[in-house]
Amino acid sequence: MADREKIESNRIQRNISQKSIQWREKRRKRSMQLGFLCGIFTILVVVLTGYIVKNCVSDKKSFRKQGIEAFNSGNYEKAIDLFIDSMNEQQWFSQAMDADTDLYLAATYIRVGRFKDASDIYIKYVGKGVPGSSISEADIDSFMNLANALEETKNGTFKETTLQGLQDEYDRGNMSMALYLGAYYQKNADYENMIKCFQDYTNKFGMNTYIAMQLSSYYIEIGDLENAITVINKGMSAGDDIFRDRVMFNSIVLSEQKLDYESALEKAAELIEAYPNNETYQKEYDFLYSRINKNTEPVHNLKDEDKDENEDEEEKDQD
Repeated sequence: MADREKIESNRIQRNISQKSIQWREKRRKRSMQLGFLCGIFTILVVVLTGYIVKNCVSDKKSFRKQGIEAFNSGNYEKAIDLFIDSMNEQQWFSQAMDADTDLYLAATYIRVGRFKDASDIYIKYVGKGVPGSSISEADIDSFMNLANALEETKNGTFKETTLQGLQDEYDRGNMSMALYLGAYYQKNADYENMIKCFQDYTNKFGMNTYIAMQLSSYYIEIGDLENAITVINKGMSAGDDIFRDRVMFNSIVLSEQKLDYESALEKAAELIEAYPNNETYQKEYDFLYSRINKNTEPVHNLKDEDKDENEDEEEKDQD
């Protein structure tokens, strides 16, 4: 009886030991599985975090800011490279920023004479508008027409038949043709027709800085300061910045012609504040500053002359 109890006791202990071993083995496997899952989860978190950081944080803003600074300083080729770098940076939620950078790039292309490249940008937004921008669809149409007009006048692609076709459209009341024709007449120094076309265009679609620059430059050249002032004021209120600095500069030239150097200096200060790294505008400011802040003390006064005469007499006596 005692042996049977002992055997049963040993069997129970073996069962307990085996179950304990099995339990430890299961726990070890669960720990390994949990560790594996944690490792996979950690890797996923790291990869996902890297992906999010890559697409949420980039040099896009920095390139854009540097591009605007280069544009304002007149370094247009550098601005183009920086704007393109900004556009190429991948970043989430940047559609509005990219669209605005795109418009800066188009404006820069116009300033360096790459009118076709500018037109290719504007056409992307025709009929759609610009995300997050106050620029209207009509403004986009105007900018694209301007780029196309400048491209055709630059290349001399205004054949007689093309010109006649534009003129016929214009005569039928299609005022959008006036921009093309105005650019053509400006390039060919037909200023009477240039003025008529640009005026018709602005009466229909409003002023832009290109027309304001061209008209004010012409009026200043012929001494029609009253019309120059009117055009400049309208240009400063236009809805684009493509040639805004040139319009501001013409305003300074206008004040100079009126011998109003103080007003010219104030405008020049405003110009270099907006375009701080532009050497031409800085030189204009320095010139105007020197005109107003002349040294009022004479280089030689009477006492100096008396002193010089006395010194001459003393030298003669010594001789």
